[in-house]
Amino acid sequence: MSQAPITHTGAGRVAAVIVSPKAKKAFQSTTLYQHQSTLRLVLQCLGISQLPGSSSTAPDMGEFLLDSRESRMDTTALEEFAR
Repeated sequence: MSQAPITHTGAGRVAAVIVSPKAKKAFQSTTLYQHQSTLRLVLQCLGISQLPGSSSTAPDMGEFLLDSRESRMDTTALEEFAR
């Protein structure tokens, strides 16, 4: 059984919550990203430089992360969650 070609890129929006000490607090982007961008972000955060498939050319979601000079570690939410 063959699949029909994809003729659309999707119209809906999917929320993403980035939870990390490296993430900008309460940041909201106006850029439209696809799932491949999420994979790229996760792999980059894990230090993996070989990006598979479409993630290698997907738009970078680096805008969600703090600049390396802006390090902060707010563990309040994690501590409350652990209770």
